[in-house]
Amino acid sequence: MRVITDREEDIHVSGHPARDELIEMYQMIRPQIAIPVHGEARHIKEHVALAKECQVPQALEAANGAVIRLAPGPAEIVAAVPCGRLGLDGKALVRLEGDLLRHRHRMSSNGLIMVSVVLDKNGKLLAPPQISLEGLLDGGELGEQAIAAMSEAVDEALDGLSRDQLRDNEELTEICRLAARRWFNKAYDKKPVTKVHVVRL
Repeated sequence: MRVITDREEDIHVSGHPARDELIEMYQMIRPQIAIPVHGEARHIKEHVALAKECQVPQALEAANGAVIRLAPGPAEIVAAVPCGRLGLDGKALVRLEGDLLRHRHRMSSNGLIMVSVVLDKNGKLLAPPQISLEGLLDGGELGEQAIAAMSEAVDEALDGLSRDQLRDNEELTEICRLAARRWFNKAYDKKPVTKVHVVRL
């Protein structure tokens, strides 16, 4: 007989039981409640179905953060708490699955358009819309042409608005955002993150 350890061979033994081993465990233990907690959502779902097949009276499919009451009464999910992985972003702890990093990833993949419009209190443009591009074009003549064309597209979008629309910052912002983004998408088949600054004098 020879004992092989990780010193002799690259060995990894899974701690995950196979289906027949789970069935044997349920037959031996005969629990009243099964709450699978390890694996992806599809694994949890399948494990819950298996527990029910094995005649476990109660089997719960719980997501991360679920608060489960085991007793009194039937076991059930009664609440949820914030959960997830955290990462250090500079000096701040941020959620790795949160909007901050998702938005940053979008900007790194798709680039950024900044639109600035300066208007009077009635919504009249006091200067041509200013466009800035980040991570989209290499500058030079091509970049200047794109900026000029987007500025014109935003100007045209504003030109057809009613007085009420021109006074509504939220609607105005969205119209400018869509005008710039649609122009760039049509010209370059990309959908950059697009931000608008509205300044009223």
